[in-house]
Amino acid sequence: MSPLSPVRTVTDGGDGSNPASGTFILAGDSITITATDNGDAFNGVDVEVVADATVSTSAEYSDLDKKLTIHVLNDGSSTTNDVEQAIDDNNVPEFSASGGTGTPVVFSASYSGAVSGGDARHPAEGKSP
Repeated sequence: MSPLSPVRTVTDGGDGSNPASGTFILAGDSITITATDNGDAFNGVDVEVVADATVSTSAEYSDLDKKLTIHVLNDGSSTTNDVEQAIDDNNVPEFSASGGTGTPVVFSASYSGAVSGGDARHPAEGKSP
């Protein structure tokens, strides 16, 4: 399945005294990700949500691409709480997450408009079914 368009520049504000952080909206819930270390290394991280998982919701971070990829279940049974937990899991030690609830994350086959926009000062917008 095709991924959603990455949400550009979700994280910002990281410096010597503060971790980078940012918010994106998925299925109507605001999910905030925060780097676990202070500094600017995690400013400008993209988030990509892909409905390609068959067993469980998961997440992975690529330092090379500065991209956090979230894999949600392709049957629509993942929730935003599952997304939050996948980011908080030890597979993504670079970030912590907050804001997920039990809202289902369901995408149409085209994914058109499911998540869009977002920058350092404004959350990306998403739709629930």
